Amino acid sequence: MNETLERRLELLKLEGLGLSHIEIVKLLSQKWRKSARAIYYDLETRDTWQPLFNQVFDQEKVRLVVLNRYEYVYREAAFQYDRGIESQKPQYLKNNVRFKRPNS
Repeated sequence: MNETLERRLELLKLEGLGLSHIEIVKLLSQKWRKSARAIYYDLETRDTWQPLFNQVFDQEKVRLVVLNRYEYVYREAAFQYDRGIESQKPQYLKNNVRFKRPNS
C-alpha cells in the first residue's frame, strides 16, 4: 500500500479514537518521519482525499465498522458519565442529560 495512503488511513483511525490534531500530528510525524507541516496538510486537505477512500473500500464493511465505533464511544462516554464526579463529567454529556447508558 502507498505510504501516503497508509498514513492518511492511520490519521483517520487516530481521529476516530478521539485524539486531538496536535497529538495526531506528533504521533504520525514521528512514525512516518514526515514534517508536522505534511501531517497538518493531510488534515487541511482531507475533504479532497477522504472521498477517494469510498471508492477503494467495501462500503457495507466500512459502514459497520463506523457504527461499531460510534456505539463503543457512546458506551464508554455513558459509563464515564455514570461513574464520574460531577465536576469531571464531560461538558457535552452534562448539558444533554437525555443520554442514558445503553443496555449491554
